[in-house]
Amino acid sequence: MRVVLIFNFLLAHSHSLTHSLTQHSLTHSLLLCARPCNLSCAELAAECTVPQLVMAAGNDKDDYKNGGAVQKALPETVREASEFKEFEEMKHGWVIRGDTADEKIKRDVEDAVDRAKTFFGAKLAKTAM
Repeated sequence: MRVVLIFNFLLAHSHSLTHSLTQHSLTHSLLLCARPCNLSCAELAAECTVPQLVMAAGNDKDDYKNGGAVQKALPETVREASEFKEFEEMKHGWVIRGDTADEKIKRDVEDAVDRAKTFFGAKLAKTAM
């Protein structure tokens, strides 16, 4: 069994990377998007076969937020096991570039990291079974 983890905090080239991964027969893959790609992600989401964790900033496109086009495009079983969280007070890129001296940014960076750890911990525990 092969497990692929993509920590997608900086997505300059993520669309091509993610697209190439979907073209291979991977046994398992988990995708974490703390910064959604801006290239046809709803179309890519329709091809997903594993749960997704998408954490959007307040100023990200509505497509990446709870109830947006990406979530709606996921196959039903994938959508049900996926998580979407909007950090309304945050600006795009806060996880990797945010000034954690600001208490609100620090709070939300810690929340995002904790959510990622919990999400992957739960998914990988199921994979190991």
